[in-house]
This record gives sequence, C-alpha cells and structure tokens, in this order.
Amino acid sequence: MNKIFNLKKNLGGKSLQIQTLKIKNFRQFGPEVCTIQFHHGLTVLVGENDAGKSAIIDALRYAMGTTDMRWNRILPSDVFNNDLNNEIQIQVCFNNLTEDEKALFLEYLTYTKSGPVVYLNWTCHFSLKFNPARPIVEITSGKNGDGPTFVAEAREMFRTTYLKPLRDAYMDMQAGKGSRLSQVIKQVPNLDCGSSEYSKETQVTDLSLTGIFNLTNYLLENFAPLVKASEQMNSILTQTMLLNGDQVKTKLEVANSNVSESQKVLFLLEKVGLNVDHDKKDVYGIPGLGTSNIMSMACELLLQKQKSNSSQFTLIEEPEAHIHPQRQMKLIRSLESSANDSSHQIIVTSHSPLLASVVHLENLVIVKSGKVYPMDVKSTKLAANDYKFLERFLDATKSNLFFANGVLIVEGSGEEILLPTLAKLIGRNLSDYGVSIVNVMSKGLIHYANIFKRSDDTKMGIPVACITDRDIEPDVAPNILNQDVENTKRHWHTESDLLKDSSLQDKLKQREEDINDGDVKAFISNHWTLEYDLVWSGWKNDIFKETLIDALFQATGIKQGTQTRWRKGFDDAKDSESRSVLFYKHVKDHKAEFANYLANKLEDMLDAEISYKEIIPSYLVDAIKYVTGGNNEK
Repeated sequence: MNKIFNLKKNLGGKSLQIQTLKIKNFRQFGPEVCTIQFHHGLTVLVGENDAGKSAIIDALRYAMGTTDMRWNRILPSDVFNNDLNNEIQIQVCFNNLTEDEKALFLEYLTYTKSGPVVYLNWTCHFSLKFNPARPIVEITSGKNGDGPTFVAEAREMFRTTYLKPLRDAYMDMQAGKGSRLSQVIKQVPNLDCGSSEYSKETQVTDLSLTGIFNLTNYLLENFAPLVKASEQMNSILTQTMLLNGDQVKTKLEVANSNVSESQKVLFLLEKVGLNVDHDKKDVYGIPGLGTSNIMSMACELLLQKQKSNSSQFTLIEEPEAHIHPQRQMKLIRSLESSANDSSHQIIVTSHSPLLASVVHLENLVIVKSGKVYPMDVKSTKLAANDYKFLERFLDATKSNLFFANGVLIVEGSGEEILLPTLAKLIGRNLSDYGVSIVNVMSKGLIHYANIFKRSDDTKMGIPVACITDRDIEPDVAPNILNQDVENTKRHWHTESDLLKDSSLQDKLKQREEDINDGDVKAFISNHWTLEYDLVWSGWKNDIFKETLIDALFQATGIKQGTQTRWRKGFDDAKDSESRSVLFYKHVKDHKAEFANYLANKLEDMLDAEISYKEIIPSYLVDAIKYVTGGNNEK
C-alpha cells in the first residue's frame, strides 16, 4: 500500500470527498439513524447550543482519524442516553474517486448508480465483562459493514485536519517540539534542496536545511569559548579527579547531531514560530486571540496548497472565535474560495449569524435537537428565486433565525419594535423562549418562510409565525383618507370589494395557504393593519387609549392646539371603524416612531392590572403563543 502515498503526493491529495455521514446512538443522535449530506466544498453547520454540531464533527474525526495523530478516548457519555447496551455506529461514505484511487481502493469499493464509493464503518460497544466497562472499537468497509478491514496505510488516506473550538491558536503557531507550524512547514516543496555539507567553496544560501543543521552544529562545537571550556574540563578531570592511567576524555558536542536527515529538518523547523508585526501586538508583545486564530487557519490553508501529503479534509469548530465582524466575513469567503478552487473539503460549525449570512445558503445545514436540516435545493421547498432573494437580503440581523427556538417573521418596523413588549404583557418574554424576530420590510415574507419548509414535509420543530396585514380597508377608509374609489388602477381594496369579487377572496385565501406548511403558520391581522387593529381592540380600555394617544402625539410632534383637535376627532367618530381609520391617517407616516414610543410606555404598564386580552389584537396574541410553546398560560 506504499503506492498510496506516492499517488497522494502526485495528486496533492485532492480527490476523495465525504458524501454522507450516518450516526446512530452517538450523544444526541439516538437509535434512529441520522444521515448528513456534505457539499464538495464548504459545509457550515449552524444551530443552538447542544444541538449536535460538535457531535457531528467528533463522529467524523473518531472514524477518520486526525492529522495530529490525536488519540480519542471514548467515554460512556458518548453513548446515547448513557446506555452502554447501545452500540455507537458511524458510517462515512466517500465518493468522487479518481481512476487511480478506484484502483487503490479496489477491494473496498461499493458500486452504486452514481459510481463507486468507499464506506468507512466505525463501531464501538462497551464490554461489560470489565469493570469499569471498556470501549471496543471496530473499523470495517462495505455498505453493511461486512467488507474487509482497512489496512493501516489505506486508513491514512482518510485523516482530517481538525481545529478544535477555543483552541490555543497562538501556541500552535509558536516554536516548540511537535508544534503544528513545524508540521505544516515540513510539507513545503523543495524544502531540503541544496547541499547538505558545508565547505569553504559553498555559499551559505546554497545549503539545504540539513546543511544548515550540520553547519550550525559544526560552528557551535568549534566555537572558541566552548572549545576552551572543553579543554579546561579535561584538565580538571585528569589533574584532580582521575587516577593515573585512566583513559577518560570529554568533549562538548551538540545533542542529536547524529540523527537522520529528516529528523535534522524537523529539529530546525521546530525552532520556527509565526509572529506578526510589532505594531499589531498587544502590550505584552503577542498577537491578540483573534489574530492568532486567523494565523492558525491561514497556516492550515497553506498546507492545502502544497503538492504533498496534505489532508483534503478540514474540520473547524467556531472559526469566528475572537474575530470581529469584518474579519469574519473575509474569513468565510476565504474558506469558501479555498474549498471551491480545489477538492479541499471544509466542514465548519458556527454560532455566528454574520458568518451564516455570508456563506451561500445551499452550503448551510441547520442542526436542531439531534436532527439535521440541509438548506440545499433537494431538501427544502426553496425555489431558485428564493435562493437569489435570500442571498441578497439575508443579512446578519435576519440570519439569527438559524439559531432560534421560534421565529416571528414580520413585514414592518412597527411589529418588530412592539412584539417584544407585547409578549412581555402576555407573560411570554421572547428572550426567555429563544425567539427571533425577522423584519422583512414589506417584501419577501414567503422567501423567508420557505427556509423552514422541507421537501419531504417533515417538521423542523421550530415554530414559525408569519405576521402579515390583511390589507383590506374598511369601507369608511377611502373617504377619511381622501382616496379615489373610482380609480380603476388603484392597488387597495375595501371590504365591499372583497364581498363582490370572489377572485379577491381567492387571493386572500391563497396567500394564507402559500404560507401555511408544517411548522410555518400565517397570522393575518383581524381587520386591516397593525396600527388600525391596536386602536380597534384596545380603545375601550381607558389606560391603553391614553397610552395610544400619547404615543401618537410624541411620534408626530404636533403642537397643543392640534392635539386638542385630534382628540375631538377621535371622540366625535361615529363608530370604531372611523376612529381607527382616523388614527391610522395620523400615524401612517410615523409608524416606527409611534411603535417606539408605544413600546416604551407599555414597558411601564407591565405591572398594571390590565388583561392583555383587552388591548392586544388576537392575531398577535396567537402568534406569540404559537412561537413560545402554545396556549398554556403562565
């Protein structure tokens, strides 16, 4: 199997790719097999804490092994539910083999419709014959695990580079025995070319690393003060400590001077460290944590560019650690570019909304409660235009939805500002429930909703409430708002239009049906818009009525006289529809400001003896309850 390494050197190790990973009975992943698909390039695993992201990474490195030759200790806690009667099963399927690799892995190949693949099966059970129980690991090939066992040389083809979370990136880049930097630099091509022996005719620049090692040893051993010290040592021994006739002579020599050439190279490289310019260091003379983290990842990418025995697989946990936003954006684009420019496969875990917003949506996999939900076109109901829209507008403020326990998708700043306070009035603080609010600014609600719709109709367990206006005006609105009812090109509709036009009814119904799917549900305003419905539902409560009026006056900044006139208009309104439309007329150009002032005033009412059912529109109550666990009252 030595020819494997010769081939890998010729190919630069850029061929074999991880297609799928199957996990059973490993940590969060139970007896039902979980299958994860990976991209031929970059895959980013996102999700809340304890969802299973690190378990996926650990499953890969347990099965494949790592380039740092780290030994993995299997613990009882690695078994699902700590039940030692369960057997951990991990299967990695590799595809994209070159013709030479097919020949090299011939005895391990499994043939599929899409071409030959290699299955790596890693199983572990705890033998209860021992006390404490001992983990017994087996590694086999074949789809059903009944293929031949991999020889050691073949397994080396699978080893992956692993960068653990919260790693000491600075120390990895410093000089020292077994340093990661020395392992990387050792792979640089033509590193030991040149003369290995120094003579008076040899230029120092013509020496190889072995030559530099030999020259350094020669100069050190013949350094005059050391030679003199050696002679004095011999003199002391022979004249004062040894017997006449004792044949003992000492000489100061450099340790490890007679090792192999490869060892000489390694000894020198272990003296090399990676540092930054002095103006980039902190007061203690070392680079910051973020810069050190980037340096370590740059080091690994350097290794991938070498035409040598580098691993084509890299696992990185939380690359964003200690890195500010602008660098995070540049970093993920760099990793994506590195993966796309070659067959280098990079698998990343992240808690960064910013990082998740930059990577291509199809490369994301949401991990939730021991289950995985890829965002590729085959796994979701996202259409091609959805991907284009989302990659343009899915910024860091919206991508927090990938980490949420529940999501409220709203179409304006008013809902975004008010909902957290309204939720507190209901006794459902959104922060306590891990709920994110995504403001799509009047457009694209359905694009964001489709993120949570699966092609196989499975539910992700993430309740998503899409809050939208009904957008049907009461019949009194056109007269109060001075709208032209006779305009045939008007884009607005009234309740009378809805009763007369069945197609309009169908559109309203269809909009709701387009949203509703699995965990995704539509919550449409009871009457018209948020501001209209707030007045409609809460005006009868005197405290809330005054709160609405005060917020309106502050948002519009009107003078005292106008305030008096507006109040009289509200009091003289002939019915609730007229009053609510009149209020909307005054607030429609100040919606964000009104929501802000109203939210501030409502915060002061949290301890008041007021039933939220008297003041909050029911569709908002239902939406908040839905994303926070249902109708159970606190």
